[in-house]
Amino acid sequence: MTETVESNVPVRRVFVLGAGFSKAISDTMLLAEELGAQVAQKLQLPEEITRGDFEGWLSRLAEPQPDLSDVENYHRQEHFVRAVETIGGELEEIQRNVKFPKWLDRFVTITHLWQADLISFNYDNLIEIATAAAQLRPKEELFLSKKISAGDVVAQR
Repeated sequence: MTETVESNVPVRRVFVLGAGFSKAISDTMLLAEELGAQVAQKLQLPEEITRGDFEGWLSRLAEPQPDLSDVENYHRQEHFVRAVETIGGELEEIQRNVKFPKWLDRFVTITHLWQADLISFNYDNLIEIATAAAQLRPKEELFLSKKISAGDVVAQR
């Protein structure tokens, strides 16, 4: 359902979803810094590795640093791999226990009907999970029984 303005240019609806969106769904969701602190504590990472913001230290672990030896860079790469695995595990555990509010089903359904673009900067998959659970119908067949999948609605770009 694309609208037009006076110049007959199609209007697209775009929603940008940041950390506040996941927190609005459930207070159990962690902001990036909280997630980073939890991962650093769980892996007992040295403080010199986790200085600064979460995404910064994670990026420094991912890429070889020119001021470090090959051995130290390989050691940091190991920390990075373990951190990524831990992030995935932590998010899976938290998401498994999220109780989705009723407004989220309505939001997903409306964005589908509007054919809106959703851009998420979140680490979690809450919008994908909610989309899969929404039992959305193709716009043309809204009142028929054909169900579409989350993959039909959520494009991984």
